[in-house]
Amino acid sequence: MNLAVLGGSVVGDDGVVPADIVARNGRVDEVGPQVDVPSDARVLDARGLLVAPGDTPALVQALE
Repeated sequence: MNLAVLGGSVVGDDGVVPADIVARNGRVDEVGPQVDVPSDARVLDARGLLVAPGDTPALVQALE
């Protein structure tokens, strides 16, 4: 399954930045301001939302 999360504020090593995410076959493949969205991807609108990895301590640190 392919998934695209578009328009969110992504938590990463550099803090919180606007970015899109594409996962192909269950693995994150691209993160950036412009990603190649597969034609068969399920697209999630993340505008106005914070998108974070499953690592809670990293999220807490980024928000401090």
